[in-house]
Amino acid sequence: MFSKADTIVAPHGSSLANIIFCKEKAKIYELRPIFNKDYEKNLARRYKDISDIVGLEHSIIEVDSVNVEKHSPVAMKYINKQILNESTYYKNIIVKLGALDIF
Repeated sequence: MFSKADTIVAPHGSSLANIIFCKEKAKIYELRPIFNKDYEKNLARRYKDISDIVGLEHSIIEVDSVNVEKHSPVAMKYINKQILNESTYYKNIIVKLGALDIF
């Protein structure tokens, strides 16, 4: 699907690694919360960097984050509880409809 797409709209996350299969000049719109912690900022540009290498047009649409009431057992087992609670990376996102006016 990525190799045939002209436009990809996706939340920040590992599924965006598939943009390596996109054709040159494809438009990527990454839905991403604002990262405030240093450990979040270290990884924040990874999909933009991939886009630059592959020759894609990459845009970031900032979204609001919302607390998760209950994380999965796997997340609870492997990710520090403090990080799960404070990081915007491990929250749900809300996209304001006005943010998608680019379409």
